[in-house]
Amino acid sequence: MEIAEFVDRFRPRITVWVDWARLRRLPLGVETRVISSHDELAALGLPWYVDAVGASCNYDIPGARRLRVGEAVGLIDGPLSDRRAGMEEKAKELESREGLVLPAYSRGGSPILLDGCHRSLALMKAPGNPEIELFTV
Repeated sequence: MEIAEFVDRFRPRITVWVDWARLRRLPLGVETRVISSHDELAALGLPWYVDAVGASCNYDIPGARRLRVGEAVGLIDGPLSDRRAGMEEKAKELESREGLVLPAYSRGGSPILLDGCHRSLALMKAPGNPEIELFTV
């Protein structure tokens, strides 16, 4: 997949801030990978942040740190309880799906999901192995 196709395919669904014009101009490739275990899914980053005491916060708060899927699923009954309803709604949608196709961003570390955060948490709680085709720019 070329970067222009990535932008065209995923831009309508992505709600995190992305400079789409700049992304389209950069000489980037898109890596495709299949996520088929809870360990792989747990390692993916989220565009969600917590402060030093574990409360949900914006990325620009001093001391804010990004969560990974595996950590966030453990916080859904506490500091991230405001996201529980979204996760439960997505869990119902996933019952009729074979797998997911998700976009991510990475610059050398573990990919950060650009969409599908609630669905990823729902998959972590679901029985069986996840089936995700991850497109990372």
